[in-house]
Amino acid sequence: MLYLGSRDLKEGRNMEMNAEQGVRRLMKTADIVVLIPNDMVLDADPELSLDTAFEAVDKIIIRGIKSILESFSSLDASASP
Repeated sequence: MLYLGSRDLKEGRNMEMNAEQGVRRLMKTADIVVLIPNDMVLDADPELSLDTAFEAVDKIIIRGIKSILESFSSLDASASP
C-alpha cells in the first residue's frame, strides 16, 4: 500500500504532468495507491504548520493501516480449522 500527497494546485502545469506520470508508474507496482491532495491536508486545520499537518495525516493513515491488518489477522484466525 502506498499513500502520497498530490501536488498543490499552485505548483504549475509542469509539476502536475510530472506528478501524474509518477503516479501512473507507482500504480503499476503498488497494490493500492491512496492520493491525498496537499490542499486538503492544509485546509483541514489552517493553524497547523505544514510539517505538523502531514504528521497528523501520517498518524491517521497508520491507524487505518493497523486496523486493516488487524482485520486480516482476525479473518485468518477464524479461518483456521
